[in-house]
Amino acid sequence: MLLNQKQSASMKTLSPLRYPGGKSKLAPWFGELMKHNNLIGGTYVEPYAGGAGAAIYLLLNGLANKIVINDADKAIYAMWHSILGNTNEFLEKLKNTNIDMQTWHIQKNIINNPNQHTLLELGFAAFFLNRTNISGVIKGGVIGGKEQNGRYKMDARFKKDKLKKIILKIAEYKENITVYNLDAGNLLIMLSLNCQAIHLSTLTLPIISKEANFIATTTSMKTI
Repeated sequence: MLLNQKQSASMKTLSPLRYPGGKSKLAPWFGELMKHNNLIGGTYVEPYAGGAGAAIYLLLNGLANKIVINDADKAIYAMWHSILGNTNEFLEKLKNTNIDMQTWHIQKNIINNPNQHTLLELGFAAFFLNRTNISGVIKGGVIGGKEQNGRYKMDARFKKDKLKKIILKIAEYKENITVYNLDAGNLLIMLSLNCQAIHLSTLTLPIISKEANFIATTTSMKTI
């Protein structure tokens, strides 16, 4: 299924995180796959969630009734956990945080010392650096350089009003979203033990179980 320009543009706004080259552009194709396998209204699982653009797309468009967001990276997990569990506090930090190099260094220090901070602090740091760094790489370089003399400045991808709307929309569906911080293999094993007669077909993208009304995306081939 090829995407038209309107579809591609709309999917850029579904996740609060920037993941160039992520799975979000495949979301309509995943939707078609779910339709053809009678999985509409089921659960969609992303073992390597990142920005979870595809999962959010399927949930907000009524193609999946529930989604599971998993990331082994504690900072990414913390961001999703905070957006869903501490929405108001997260938005307060979004509102009051300055977008400047002093803040950038503070958030970078939090990322480098995750065990010294709360999940809210860690999650916001991941969000901040994703929005202000080149290509969204959390441990990468800042847009515009440390001297902020580049063509684009660090706030080029940090439109607070737009990000607030995205976060609020996702938070509306928090009862339909489960977040984990597990190794992808352990996540799939756990889900298989909690569901009856799960079979995961040996496909790289995506992994499907019609019996359990379950669909997952992963880059590894696995059958359970």
